[in-house]
Amino acid sequence: MKEIVLVFGVLYFVTCECYVTINGKRYPKPSRHGWLHIPEVPRSNTQRRGWLHVPEVPRLNSQSRGWLHVPEVPRRSNTQRQGWLHIPEARRPYSQRWDDPDDWFEDLLDILEPVTCKPGTWGPTCGGKCSVKCVKHTCDRITGDCVYGCYGKRDPPKCSTSCRPRTWGINCRSKCDDICSGDCHHTTGYCVNGCNGYMDPPICKKPCWIGEYGLNCKEKCTNCYNLRCQNHEHTCTEGCLAFSNPPKCNIPCLKGTWGRNCLSNCSKNCIDKLCDRLTGQCEIGCIGYRNSPVCNIACLAGTWGINCQNNCSERCHDRSCNKVTGRCDSGCVGFSDPPNCNKACLRGTWGRNCLSNCSKNCFDGTCDTVTGKCDIGCIGYRDPPHCNEACLAGTWGINCQNNCSETCHNKSCNKVTGECDNGCVGFSDPPDCSKVCAEGTWGHNCQQNCSEKCHGGSCDSVSGECINGCEGFSNPPVCDEACSNGTWGYDCQWNCSENCYGGSCDSVSGACLDGCEGFSDPPFCELACDNGTWGYNCQWNCSENCFGGLCDGFSGLCSIGCDGFSNPPDCDIECDNRTWGFDCQWNCSENCFNGSCESVEGLCDNGCNGFSNPPDCDANCDNGTWGLNCQRTCSEKCFGGSCDSVSGECDKGCKGFSNPPDCDTECHKGTWGLNCQQNCSEKCFDGSCDSVSGECNNGCDGFSNPPACDEECHKGTWGFNCQQNCSEKCFDESCDSVSGECNNGCDGFSNPPACDKECLKGTWGLNCQQECSEKCFDGSCDSVSGGCNNGCDGFSNPPACDEECHKGTWGLNCQQNCSEKCFDGSCDSVSGECNNGCDGFSNQPACDKECNKGTWGLNCQQECSEKCFGGSCDSVSGECHNGCDGFSNPPACDKVCVIGTWGRNCERTCSGFCQNNACDKNTGQCTLKCTNCTQDPVVNSLIVPSKEMEETGVQKFKTLIIAGSILVIAAVAIVIVVVVLVVKRKITFRRLDIFDSRVTLSQLKLIDNEVSPQSKEECNEYKPSITHPNLQ
Repeated sequence: MKEIVLVFGVLYFVTCECYVTINGKRYPKPSRHGWLHIPEVPRSNTQRRGWLHVPEVPRLNSQSRGWLHVPEVPRRSNTQRQGWLHIPEARRPYSQRWDDPDDWFEDLLDILEPVTCKPGTWGPTCGGKCSVKCVKHTCDRITGDCVYGCYGKRDPPKCSTSCRPRTWGINCRSKCDDICSGDCHHTTGYCVNGCNGYMDPPICKKPCWIGEYGLNCKEKCTNCYNLRCQNHEHTCTEGCLAFSNPPKCNIPCLKGTWGRNCLSNCSKNCIDKLCDRLTGQCEIGCIGYRNSPVCNIACLAGTWGINCQNNCSERCHDRSCNKVTGRCDSGCVGFSDPPNCNKACLRGTWGRNCLSNCSKNCFDGTCDTVTGKCDIGCIGYRDPPHCNEACLAGTWGINCQNNCSETCHNKSCNKVTGECDNGCVGFSDPPDCSKVCAEGTWGHNCQQNCSEKCHGGSCDSVSGECINGCEGFSNPPVCDEACSNGTWGYDCQWNCSENCYGGSCDSVSGACLDGCEGFSDPPFCELACDNGTWGYNCQWNCSENCFGGLCDGFSGLCSIGCDGFSNPPDCDIECDNRTWGFDCQWNCSENCFNGSCESVEGLCDNGCNGFSNPPDCDANCDNGTWGLNCQRTCSEKCFGGSCDSVSGECDKGCKGFSNPPDCDTECHKGTWGLNCQQNCSEKCFDGSCDSVSGECNNGCDGFSNPPACDEECHKGTWGFNCQQNCSEKCFDESCDSVSGECNNGCDGFSNPPACDKECLKGTWGLNCQQECSEKCFDGSCDSVSGGCNNGCDGFSNPPACDEECHKGTWGLNCQQNCSEKCFDGSCDSVSGECNNGCDGFSNQPACDKECNKGTWGLNCQQECSEKCFGGSCDSVSGECHNGCDGFSNPPACDKVCVIGTWGRNCERTCSGFCQNNACDKNTGQCTLKCTNCTQDPVVNSLIVPSKEMEETGVQKFKTLIIAGSILVIAAVAIVIVVVVLVVKRKITFRRLDIFDSRVTLSQLKLIDNEVSPQSKEECNEYKPSITHPNLQ
């Protein structure tokens, strides 16, 4: 038999022999049909304490069939009492009987078991998942059959047979859209093979752009006028362009036609009457016209031919020619046979048809055949090509370009031949003047002699100036100034020799008149003083301080430098004890002890420093010695027993020590060798080794065979002498032989090589390097397989999560429905956000904000019409729900206020004092001048109530105050806002007469009776200051 287990109000069924277990207690099996005695169950009006009613048992006493009393169930409807659970399925036929008292347990199990299964599951343990093909993802809990029909299948409830071609949807009852090319998706109806006439597959909602058609709009509308054709086929809807035979438009335009359906003819101005079939423009060009390809503007003067590209011939008179043939129709210029103009003018003629003669002033009697100008030049005239002005004085020949020869006296010559007609200058044979003056003569026909001051007695044959310079004089070529003191010779250009004492010499020979200075052998003083002498005629000896005993022959100063002294050229300061030699520029040798040496020869007078053989100190210390004259021995810490010969420091490094050259520090742990610069092998345990040999004296690290440590650890071992085994977390049980870390990655862990961290949420695989699929709910998945162990996010069919959510669903396993705020009921399958925009809300994609006042429509992007009163409208339709402002016919507000009305829904009447009864439709202000007015043009449009009417209005206002006071009880903050609004409204009411009381003319007063009278002209000018008591 079956055993019922009741745990906290939930029934469970297990197999037993003769007991019923409830909350851990055993009770005898039912003693009669449908009644189980449980002492813990409380007593009710129709049920004794301790009895649980099961509806499948026949009706007993006052117990109704189909009711199960469970005290934990709350009251949820008018038809269900507290503690009673209604099970409508529990209705057996009147003819049904239970032969076996245990049969009702089986029936009860069949009825109650579906309550325990979650939606989308079925089977005895609810372990099966309903197929995604089931509508609403719901199936029979026992068979798994789809109870509401199939998605994309046509044999409910099994849903195993695919839809027939071009059908889709629930039970394949929908037909694919005609715009789909071929079949469509059997579940969504999307055009999986593309759209015909639409461009957004698979949804196919956007028609092709103009100029496109066919599958996914990939085809182009060719030959169609305005690129217009049917979306689904190439059929031109507005005719052809450059083609005929509409709507197919498959025949090109014939020669000479173009345009829409080839109905236009090419222009007669086109060459061969050929034009572009699309534009009608001339293809080859124009004939006699110049604005190709339109060809409607004639050639400019001087041009002709195709597109007027040819210029009229220069032979044509005025460059005028026939626009078609190019012939000279106005005669020739420079030619004599119009209109061809092929024969040039004869010699001496020119002009139109060669009817004019050339000027006699033209050279050789010829001229330009076109202009008549002397093209070769003039003869005896200087203004070609006209040749009207005679040559100027001093010029002659063609165009007077030749100057008369300088040999001609006064540069005067014959204008035609160029001969010297007034005699020669510098020449002696007029009129040719071709013989140069003889040496020593010059002037007119060479009749004058050269001056004796001229060097060599030679002078210029024209001017008589000394052309070779002066002799004993300066200022050439005149040579009229004697040489100044200290100069001599040719043009006094030479200075007396520095060897001359006092710088004085003979102006002709240059000999020293007063003896020599720094030289000997006067008067020419060409022999320099011997070494060691200087002064007047070399009579004095040089100083001993001069290097080499040499000094300047003029001053006696040391010319080369000092020897054992400094301060050249005087050389009067002795060298200090560390310098010597030439100008004391040389330092004593570093080999000298204390750097001291003799000042003349530089010998080490105090011994050697790091050298031997004093005073020369030119011998190196023997290896292992150093110091004064190499008398000290190097330290035994020095590598190779070698040290610096001066300081004694270990110059080749340390042996068993560091800190060279002192070598006073022992090697640190882990170093050895020369200056401790070598590191112990990584194979050595704890990095320690012998400081001399480098052997691992404490064992091996990641190696075996100490102290050499030359054998690698076997696979799976590591550490000290390879005595430890690798961790099981390591991939293929391989690890680093030194650290034991997993060098091939982790197996089920991360943080390689330590592999001490479990995979973080959202990662899996080797070293946890792979990320869980975005389809997994909360980003979590199995660390080994990567399957979504907590369900899918925006997908269904866990753990694979390989099926997308159906439209209108989202979230965990696609179990949630999209918000009603979403446009077209579509939302993001993961977040549930409205990805196509909001409908009556803003803040996409959340769509959690109502439209601001004055906005409406998709995402509240549209503004309410200015016609809406208060700028407010319906957030969905945009209609003016609060009435119109300056318009009537709400909510459309599509009718303008008639003349004489204004305000909300045009319910107000313009003031009778407004001229022509015209006022602004929104403010009520008079748009024209007033007949009776005050200072304020706005007030001129208003009617102020009388005292009686104002008191009535105040009473109404008090009523508003009382109503507002009631709101104080609800919220103080709201009252403050209301009071402010009411006070402002009171002021406005008094100004705009919003009490809207019905009054008679006897009750009204005009504002101009309340204020000082003015003329109409004054009050129509705006004056903002107004003190009417009713407007305060």
